[in-house]
Amino acid sequence: MAISLFAVPDVVFRMIMREMSNGDIFHLSLASKKSKRAVTYYMKKADTLSLCVDKDMVVTMQNEHQCIWFGIKIKNSKTNLSTPVDLENAELFEIQQTSKDGVCKIFENLSPAKLFIQLLYIYRKSEFDFIDIQKNAHLIDIRSVAKAISKVGQLSLQPSSSTMHNQLILNAFPHVECLKIEKPLLLNGDEYHSAFIQNVTRIELGESGRTPVPFNLTLDHLLVSNCLSIKVLDGNFNEEKYNQFFRMWMNGSAPKLEHMHVATVNHEIDQNALLEGLVCHEATIEVYRKNPNKPAYLHQQSITRPKDEGVCIVRKDGIKAIVTVENNELEFFIFHPKCYNNDFDWIL
Repeated sequence: MAISLFAVPDVVFRMIMREMSNGDIFHLSLASKKSKRAVTYYMKKADTLSLCVDKDMVVTMQNEHQCIWFGIKIKNSKTNLSTPVDLENAELFEIQQTSKDGVCKIFENLSPAKLFIQLLYIYRKSEFDFIDIQKNAHLIDIRSVAKAISKVGQLSLQPSSSTMHNQLILNAFPHVECLKIEKPLLLNGDEYHSAFIQNVTRIELGESGRTPVPFNLTLDHLLVSNCLSIKVLDGNFNEEKYNQFFRMWMNGSAPKLEHMHVATVNHEIDQNALLEGLVCHEATIEVYRKNPNKPAYLHQQSITRPKDEGVCIVRKDGIKAIVTVENNELEFFIFHPKCYNNDFDWIL
């Protein structure tokens, strides 16, 4: 006599789940609403859920116990193969799940949109933490990807050779928490501003490492930015540009900015030239600034400025900021009232 899997006691169900492969567990979650809820109850919550978009797509789920990959191969049924594939209209999806127990092919006529919803549900995530757009992503309609995903933590771009496609990506994901552009995008001059005026919490530009890929940041980029935090490897660094920015900030420009980190390529920053003519004084006490509600990959939970370092400048509305320079790095901390540690009096 067959016994329903859901009729067994919880402890037995848990033991059965431990013996099942990840592929079998995922199949079980697709069987019914009841099985979906049961799998969700016993699955460990994902620490991160990420998506890589290239000519194919890969979803990665990771927690302290395991790492699982879902490889998605998409067949373009159109005669014009140069037309990007719309995920809603593509005919065939081949989904492969890979983990330590091997590859499991899933042929459920399951669309990527439904797969994304299923994964978010069973791994108890409200959004994808990371999306990585690779250079061949133009083969897939990026708007249909954005529609299927809806919410994103960090968006990383590997620019394509198409100006239109690069702009399309920025338009498709207007509300990401963090926008990371590792290599300069091919965009028309005015369109570059669209990356900065989007309401993202943090923008990261350029890539350090053995072969640095700098980003030529302009004063206009800084002034139009709606970001709270900017991190950039500036290939066009000069002290005069940032001196001018600080002057304009002191007069009320870039009011939303809270933090900026700038690194240079083989250029040691001259602090005297950087601060020339500014009304400033030495900061002499330790300052703590916390962002308790931001994901860990966006901000450190506590940013501490060492004692007896940095220079204080003051905006016309009384908001204070610290400028620190060390070799080829510049940091700018703006201490908005909402950023103060309530148990710490900041007095300069």
